[in-house]
Amino acid sequence: MLTPLYLANQNIPTSTSLSCILGIQSIEFLVKVLGGAGAVIFLLSRTSLPRQIIVIAVAGIGLMMIGSFVLAALIWSPRIAAWIRQIAAKRYLARFTGRLVSKLEEFGENAMKTRRAIPMIMLITLLSWMLKGCEWYFLGLSIGITNVGWLGFFLLHPLLTAFGFVPLTPSGIGFQEGAVVGIFLLMGVDIRLALAFAILSRGILIFEDLAGVPQIARTPQLFSGVTV
Repeated sequence: MLTPLYLANQNIPTSTSLSCILGIQSIEFLVKVLGGAGAVIFLLSRTSLPRQIIVIAVAGIGLMMIGSFVLAALIWSPRIAAWIRQIAAKRYLARFTGRLVSKLEEFGENAMKTRRAIPMIMLITLLSWMLKGCEWYFLGLSIGITNVGWLGFFLLHPLLTAFGFVPLTPSGIGFQEGAVVGIFLLMGVDIRLALAFAILSRGILIFEDLAGVPQIARTPQLFSGVTV
């Protein structure tokens, strides 16, 4: 949600940048849903998961699927967007949603322009998933995790990184690491190796994200406030 502020420093309208970001995010959610379903099947074939964990995992995947479809519909379906505008324009809601409706119309116009990019977004997302699977696989091998295999890391990545969307901490820090340790313990990985993997994978992610620090430093709106 902060990215539009960064892009505003480059004279890109907030509605344009936000529609692009949410469009990409909806596709990423769909990919994580598919990967998460594959991860659950993989875990069922490799471990004896308690029924409670299976229920939680299935419920989480189901919620992500619903959320991704709703987000995609809001972005790329003119009919759904029009329906939301009609609800927001009701007599008792208009006083609170008047400005929001105008933004939704502008947002919808920009979002429709991104529809032709969906195949490319999907291709890049799938390619990134494969590369992250390789990253996790080689990271696991480097610290001695040899019983998971590339397919396991490939399937577990979208399921475990989904915990990064838990909005209680920045990037789900703590929740994702706990999920990594818990799943690896179920697969017979030593707790020390599992914890080392969780910390190193988070460290690599933070190191990669440092590339955005110069852009943040050039964005005065973050420190002086901005009107969206």
